Amino acid sequence: MRARFPGWRAQDRKGKKPRKYRNVKGGGYDSRAEARVGLALESARTATDPAQRVAYVERQRRFNLIPAQRDAQGNTLERAVDFIVDFWVVYADGREEVIDVKSPVTRRLAAYILKRKMLLLFHGVRVREIE
Repeated sequence: MRARFPGWRAQDRKGKKPRKYRNVKGGGYDSRAEARVGLALESARTATDPAQRVAYVERQRRFNLIPAQRDAQGNTLERAVDFIVDFWVVYADGREEVIDVKSPVTRRLAAYILKRKMLLLFHGVRVREIE
């Protein structure tokens, strides 16, 4: 069954160990689904309607949820907690949107749900999830 997906075996990746989730990178994106959404956003740059025309796309934007905790000497006690979204999109009409490509399994993970809720609480940003 795994043989359908190129890149799942270590020898297919030239001596590297397999990826954590066995996803296949495509076109500089972290997965095929993310590549599909990225290409759709790039093609939306030429839309005639300002509500649909994409003016700016930033990939892998990092939102800090909890800053790093440090002691008096500056040593890190606890690392920072960040939420890295797949796409931050600004449309021609000024509207902003955050898009994250997630599988149904990942959407149910407690850590992901908590980070998504913290992003909404601390930054006022609602994530549009795409499968």
